[in-house]
Amino acid sequence: MSVEDIIVIEELVKIYKSKDIEVLALQGLDLRVKKGEIVAIIGSSGSGKSTLLNMIGGLDKPSAGSLFVDGKDLLSFTPKDFIEYKRDTVGFVWQNSARNLIPYLTAYENIEIPMILSGKKDSSYILELLEMVGLSHRKNNKLSELSGGEQQRIAIATALANKPKILLADEPTGAVDTKTAGMILDVFRNLRDRLGITIVIVTHDNMISNHVERVVSIRDGKTSSELILKEEYRDFALQNKAERAASEKTHNEFVVVDRYGRLQLPKNFAEAIGLDKSGKARVELNGARIIITAPETEEN
Repeated sequence: MSVEDIIVIEELVKIYKSKDIEVLALQGLDLRVKKGEIVAIIGSSGSGKSTLLNMIGGLDKPSAGSLFVDGKDLLSFTPKDFIEYKRDTVGFVWQNSARNLIPYLTAYENIEIPMILSGKKDSSYILELLEMVGLSHRKNNKLSELSGGEQQRIAIATALANKPKILLADEPTGAVDTKTAGMILDVFRNLRDRLGITIVIVTHDNMISNHVERVVSIRDGKTSSELILKEEYRDFALQNKAERAASEKTHNEFVVVDRYGRLQLPKNFAEAIGLDKSGKARVELNGARIIITAPETEEN
């Protein structure tokens, strides 16, 4: 386990049971996240991305596998350990602002509540957080006086009130327009740069890749591919020039290969060579390349 890794997941399995039915939500998922990294986890509904976020956040316990966060083994946690972990190590931002904030309190008071509950009130840090999310001038406003994007930025500040090491965001831009979504993602980058916090974002929005350095795709409960920002684009991406990113290929795409050599081919690749019809493939080593073909394309 590298000292740079703050999240280390290996062969993670989650099975949900309901009467006589079992649902396999995570099927041996592997993932590593470095300290100070912003990672977007993308997948369709039912892919397992939200289940993964719940596992990392200590809201649900894995059925099997290995899950270490900040050097802590979450599979060995007691209920008391989970309470301390959720208070001190991770912060949450949900898509629904009603889940993040108390409507009859002001922006300042919402950020203050977690501090009061933990006995660590810090008025100067509340003002610093409001400044970092660009809402110092709205500190005395209640939620009804704030726009959806402003509410989400206050939710982010509230999630950081107790200075967690990891910020977990579940569809944080799902309820706002494209322009506001860009502003929220700018806030994430600013917070990462200023606080050194690690941020994991779960979303179904593929356009988020224009705003983060690394995108992990999940399919059928396993990591299937990754997009990694090219080195030459790192400065420009962090300077919020996403309009250029939308028209240029700024990321390298990789298929994830697990320790046993298993991988998931992108669906469009499998369809293009007919693997979706046969269910079988021919694999050939050709120098430094591995060539995958459908059986019917073999030469006689």
